[in-house]
Amino acid sequence: MAKHEEIVAVAHACIDVWNREGWEAAYERFYAPDAVKVEPLAWSGQPNEVVGAQVAAEHEAWLAENWVDVNSVSISEGPFIGATGFAVIISSDFTMKHSGERHIFREVAVFTVDGDKIVREEFLYDEAEFAQNLRLNEAGQEASR
Repeated sequence: MAKHEEIVAVAHACIDVWNREGWEAAYERFYAPDAVKVEPLAWSGQPNEVVGAQVAAEHEAWLAENWVDVNSVSISEGPFIGATGFAVIISSDFTMKHSGERHIFREVAVFTVDGDKIVREEFLYDEAEFAQNLRLNEAGQEASR
């Protein structure tokens, strides 16, 4: 496990890169090759857990290509430093591809750090908000068939 100083350094550097260069650059620089990405549930044919920084980046790209048009994404709060990593609150403004509905969505992202790399990221959502967005997108997919 990482030392407190390493966690703080990774947290601030990762957030800085993400804000300046985007999440793709953060994946490339700060994620271990075998990092684990965990969503609260599987949906739209995607698994809720993927292994590998490249696979996680591809999952994010799949979301942008198939599920949402991202208007903006920002780290609205954090980092919150813990014994094994850090957490942030992410605010996303997106339009559902299949329904055309626009949403502001907040999620908590929890990162586990080992040395100078992120080895796990887990997303926590407001259950009611996520369920509503999932229903809207699935309804839009049905209507477009």
